[in-house]
Amino acid sequence: MITGGSLTTVSTESVEETRALGRRLAGLLRPGDILLCSGELGAGKTVLAQGLGEGLGVEDAVMSPTFVLVRTHEGRLRFYHADLWRLEDAGEILDLSLAELVEDAAGAVAFVEWGERAVPVVGPDFLFIEVLVALPGERRLWTFQPSGPSWAERVEALAGVLAAEGE
Repeated sequence: MITGGSLTTVSTESVEETRALGRRLAGLLRPGDILLCSGELGAGKTVLAQGLGEGLGVEDAVMSPTFVLVRTHEGRLRFYHADLWRLEDAGEILDLSLAELVEDAAGAVAFVEWGERAVPVVGPDFLFIEVLVALPGERRLWTFQPSGPSWAERVEALAGVLAAEGE
């Protein structure tokens, strides 16, 4: 169970709209932020991460880190992109030290695919994102739930970013 701020849901209709959502969200990120993203295979988690990377000024390709677990990208903020799909044991997830990564690296954020698995180990301050595939077509429903004091103070800014259309 996640406790924290109110839920905000938005939809995207295409890959490009999902990337644009990530770019807008990147403008709100601060050093130390952790975003936990949950959704089925192929739902668009990596596409959102690509938009975040673009918004953070990452120049290299943002690809799924399924088999390497964590990829590091340099941009306005260091961008750790993790994928917990292959991990089921909380101890394995704890060993990744996700919260410590963003604390130790000055100016770092983390985006974690299959993030529901990390909720018990990252501490109270994160943004939980759930994506649902809404048939037909490419429509996705994205639900954002802020948790912790850092996100509580940005609830209105988050709502504004999510409500914005285009860039």
